[in-house]
Amino acid sequence: MDLDLNDPQRTVRLDDIRAYKNPHFRDDANAVAFQRDLEHIMAATYEERLPHLAMANGEVLPIRSTVPRGMRTWRYPVISAVGVAQFFSLDSWASMPMVDLDMDYETGEVHTFGLGYSYSISDVETARATGMDLTPHKATAAKRGDDKLLNDIGISGDAKRNLLGLTNLPNGTVVDAPAGAGGKTRWTATSGKKTFQEMVDDLNLAVDTMMDLTDDIERPNIIYLPNAEYRVAQNTHAGTDANSPNVIQRFLADNPEVRAIKVLRELKTAGTGGRPCILAFREDPNHLWLEVPVPFEQMGPKETDNWDYKVATRVDAAGVIAHYPMSVIRIDFGAT
Repeated sequence: MDLDLNDPQRTVRLDDIRAYKNPHFRDDANAVAFQRDLEHIMAATYEERLPHLAMANGEVLPIRSTVPRGMRTWRYPVISAVGVAQFFSLDSWASMPMVDLDMDYETGEVHTFGLGYSYSISDVETARATGMDLTPHKATAAKRGDDKLLNDIGISGDAKRNLLGLTNLPNGTVVDAPAGAGGKTRWTATSGKKTFQEMVDDLNLAVDTMMDLTDDIERPNIIYLPNAEYRVAQNTHAGTDANSPNVIQRFLADNPEVRAIKVLRELKTAGTGGRPCILAFREDPNHLWLEVPVPFEQMGPKETDNWDYKVATRVDAAGVIAHYPMSVIRIDFGAT
C-alpha cells in the first residue's frame, strides 16, 4: 500500500520536512539531498517488520487504539455472562429468566517509550559528495528497539508500570501440567518424557479446563507452544510409522474448534519460575487485544547543540486488555 506522506494523520508530514530550514547547509543541493533521503528513510521505517517479534507485528493479538490519545489511564469491563435459557409457555412471560452480566472493571495505565536517531552535517555532506543516499540503518534500529519493547509488554507486561501482558493476566487461568507415567511433566525431558497420548492430553487439558470453568461458554481457538515443545509434538507419532498422526495432527483432528497450533518463542520462559508453558486463548478482537493508543511515530528532525539532526520516535502502550480473561489459559510445565 502506498504511503501518503502528506496525510494529516501522520505525525511527520512530507511538507513539514520540506519546510525545515538548515542554516548550516552551504548550498541548496545539500538541503535537497537531506530532505529526499529523510523522506525515504522515515517512510520506509514505518514498514519495518521483524518476523520474530510476532506480538509487536499484530500476529498474536490484534493491535488496537481504543484509548484516546492523551489519556494516561484506562478502564474496561471484565465480563462474564450469567443466565440459562428455560422453556416457557406463551402465558408465562413474567417468569422468563433474564440474562445478566457479572461485570467488574480492570484499570491500567498508558506509558510512553521511544528511541531516537540522528544524522550529522558530516553524514549529509559525505552522502552528497559520494553520490550515495543516507543509510537507513539508524532509523530501522530505532524502530526495532521500539518493537522489541512493545513485544515484551504484549507477552509479559510490565508490573512496575501496571501494564498487563497476555501470559500474566490477573484473571486468566493457570494450571500445572501433570506428571506422566515416566514421572516428568515436560515433553522435552531426556528420559521419562511424556508419551504421545500424554502430550495430547496436555493440550486437551487446556480446552477442557476452560470449558469447565466457563460452563462451556468459552473455548480456545488457538494454542501456542514454545519452539522446542512444538518440534517434539511434530516428531512424536501415534505409532512407529512416520506417516501416522503426530501430536498436533491428532489433537487438531479431535478438536476442530481449535484452528491452529503455532510457535511463540517467548513461551520458553513465560511460565512460573521462568519455565516453559502452553498458552491457549480465544482469538477474538472483542475478547482481548494489545492496546497501543499511539502506534509508532516519528517526530523531527530537530537540530541539537552539536549540529546533529535528531528524529525522535514514540509509542504509547497500555498493555493487553481482556474483556473476557477466562478465555485465556496457561499450562505451566514443571522443573523436569
